[in-house]
Formats: sequence, C-alpha cells, structure tokens
Amino acid sequence: MKIRSAGATDVGKVRSSNEDSFGVFDDLGLYVVADGMGGHAAGEVASLLAVETIHETFRASHDASPNGPPERTIPGGAAPVPEQRLVSAVEQANRRIFAAGQEDEARSGMGTTVAAVWLDGETAHVAHVGDSRLYRFRDGGLAQITTDHSLVNDYLARGLMTPEEAIGHPMKHVLIRALGTTPSVAVDAAALPLEPGDILLLCSDGLSNVVPPSEIAAILGAPDLDISVRCHGLIDAANRHGGLDNITAVLVQADTSS
Repeated sequence: MKIRSAGATDVGKVRSSNEDSFGVFDDLGLYVVADGMGGHAAGEVASLLAVETIHETFRASHDASPNGPPERTIPGGAAPVPEQRLVSAVEQANRRIFAAGQEDEARSGMGTTVAAVWLDGETAHVAHVGDSRLYRFRDGGLAQITTDHSLVNDYLARGLMTPEEAIGHPMKHVLIRALGTTPSVAVDAAALPLEPGDILLLCSDGLSNVVPPSEIAAILGAPDLDISVRCHGLIDAANRHGGLDNITAVLVQADTSS
C-alpha cells in the first residue's frame, strides 16, 4: 500500500511563539505531533524533545532489527502487542523531558502532549498522551480515534458535566496527563486497521478546538487535492476561526493507486 504524507505547523494569530513540533519520517512509517507547555520557551523544548526522542529511539530499534524487536506479550497471555515498540519510544521521551526539567529550574514542570502513529503493513499502531488527537477519515466520515486526557473530558466521562457545559469551559485546556511532568506516564495505545483511501490526521488542539469536525471532513474529502494542499487547508481553516493557538497537522494517506 503506497503512503502519501504531509505536515505543517503555524504559530496562529494570537501566540507569539510556536510550541508545537511534528515529525514526518516516511522511511520508518512514523508520524508524530506534540504540543508543548511551560514558561520560558520550555514548551518548545519539551515538544521538540518528544519528537526527537521518539524518532531516535524508534530508529535505534529499527536499525538493530529491521523487522522490529521481539513483540512483548501482555501479562498472563500470549497476545502480542507490537505497538509496544511505539509505546516504549514515547515512554523514553517522557523520561528524557522529565530529566531535562529537573536539570534546569527554568524548565521545571515543562511537558507536552503527543500523538504518534507507526504504520506496520496494513495496521496503524497508535500511541497517545494528552489532548493532541488522531482522526481517521474514511468514506466521507471523520472518526476521532484518541480520547483527550483533559480535566473536562474526565468530567464528561464521569457524568459530572454535560457536553454543552464543556464547550468553552475555562478549564478546557487543563490536562490530567502529559509527557514530562512526572517520572513515568501511562500511554494509551491501539492498533487501527488501515484501508486504501483512508486518511489519518494527527493534530494539536489549535486545530481540533476551533475547526468543526464537519469542516475538517470537507477539507479532507475535497476531490483531486494533493495531500499537502489539504494539510495547509486545515491550517488555514484554523486561522480563519481565529488562530487562537499554535496549529499543527500531519496527514497520512493510504493511496488507492498501485
């Protein structure tokens, strides 16, 4: 299956600097979006460390064993978990960011979200922490694959808040899980079957918070557009909606052509 990809980031119309980072590593089938947080430019450091560390760790495991390291089994069973390769890279990024924050007082407490995808044949392995998201666009429909690790989303899940109350809530950006803020972190992982024609969108909340899903779907489904044009179309849409935050999008398309 042929893969086409594109990535773009923009500071938006409100922020003075861009704390988002992304990586498009087609040779590894690896794609990453990170949205940093922390004062004194620490957010920029954290998100870049996340992307760099995931890439470096993943490449090291790839070079050591081109077919990937032995699959780890889940406790008490023989079911293989191939996405552990990606999860391990995200865990290493968490350790590196936390250590960097401990070594520099100005960067203490810095952290970042991350959404990462590794394509292994016809399967997309997903690892995710925070509120950067992964969507899948298929047959005209847009599905959110990841679940935000945010305070508001936690309240929603527990029935403490209605969806109407969540919209525009002042605590909407508060995360309950991020990379680098604690010595270890729980990483959500999943395996996603990939079909010809599918488009995966990894994005920071500067896109997902302001562009309605229907508009995202319309941009991704526009006929005869290059994948890079669609990617920049998403960035432009977020800026049209105010550009309230940094905006990052990475698109990965499973081409239908031979």
